[in-house]
Amino acid sequence: MNKTVTINISGIIFHIEEDAYDKLSKYLSTIKGYFSKTDGGNEIMSDIEARIAEMLQGKTSAVKQVVLMADVDAVIEAMGKPEEFAEGHTEKEEQEEESFNTSEPIKKRLFRDPDNKAVGGVCSGIAAYFDVDIVWIRLAMFLLIFFGGLSLWVYIILWIVIPEAKTTAEKLAMRGEKIDINNISKTVKEEAEQLKQRAKKYGNDLKNNSQDFRNDSRNFFDKLGDFIKDFLIIFSKFFARIIGLMLLIFGVIFMLGLMSSVFGFSIAGTNTEFNDWVNIFFMDRSHYTMGLIGVSLFFGIPFIMMIYGGVKLLFKIHYSNRWLNISAGLVWFIGFIIVLFVGIKTGKDFGEAGKVKEPIKIETECDTLYLTLTKSKEL
Repeated sequence: MNKTVTINISGIIFHIEEDAYDKLSKYLSTIKGYFSKTDGGNEIMSDIEARIAEMLQGKTSAVKQVVLMADVDAVIEAMGKPEEFAEGHTEKEEQEEESFNTSEPIKKRLFRDPDNKAVGGVCSGIAAYFDVDIVWIRLAMFLLIFFGGLSLWVYIILWIVIPEAKTTAEKLAMRGEKIDINNISKTVKEEAEQLKQRAKKYGNDLKNNSQDFRNDSRNFFDKLGDFIKDFLIIFSKFFARIIGLMLLIFGVIFMLGLMSSVFGFSIAGTNTEFNDWVNIFFMDRSHYTMGLIGVSLFFGIPFIMMIYGGVKLLFKIHYSNRWLNISAGLVWFIGFIIVLFVGIKTGKDFGEAGKVKEPIKIETECDTLYLTLTKSKEL
């Protein structure tokens, strides 16, 4: 009668003899110590334990429920001895020890390959199982689906039925490679290296993309700024011409109106009735003439400058005559002084009180004078 213990390997419960447990525990501890400082060591140990659990499951049944020492020895022989991974172990010794190993026959298993998948990994898994180039399998699948009458549902069913190779042991079984410690560690290291390369490539791509994005953003904002600048320049030129046209039109209209008014008041000065009204407002006839000159200068100079500015904007004349501007300003100021003088003088004249006496001789034949008030238009 032998003593047994209960252990848990990769989530599976086993009943194992105590001596076999000690040997298996020592074996796993040795392997764990070897891979403890290796990149991906934890993943390697998980895959090794999963493979050992799978092999031990194959050695137990409903009749034989206890793992024996012989079973552990067979597992160790199949997985590889710890001495093969110790430092100082020569290649010759490895070959000698390997020649005495009685490993289990290598059996390929059909899995979906997640590392080389294009859609679901079905074609890559079939290619690995039959050891065929994946390109031919994908080409055949494409032709069968689109030209051979094979329904797309067949691919979907295969996707569902065929399991995915998740663990390292399953990936080795998919490729038909020996599932031992050496291949498991080699595969995990290769996957870790590939992951590093992908991460490095992703980091470089991200860096380049961010740099390109910054450059593109800078170029975009530069182009946007140039576009806005060009648009504002074109709009300002167009708007300047519109303003110039408006200044020219309104300047001409106002100037014609002013000239017509001054000319009309000048001609009206020869009319007797109009002169009577002028004499009412202006005590001196010269004030009326000075007022016409002052108004002509005060309003005419701005209208002339409007026409001048409109012509410059409309025809893009950049030449500016400083003396012309100064002269126009002085003439306008003279007109302002004249208008101010005439206005003050006229206001002062209206502020003085005056009386007009006119003797009228009335001839009558009687002593009594009768006055009749009539609404005469000549009053």
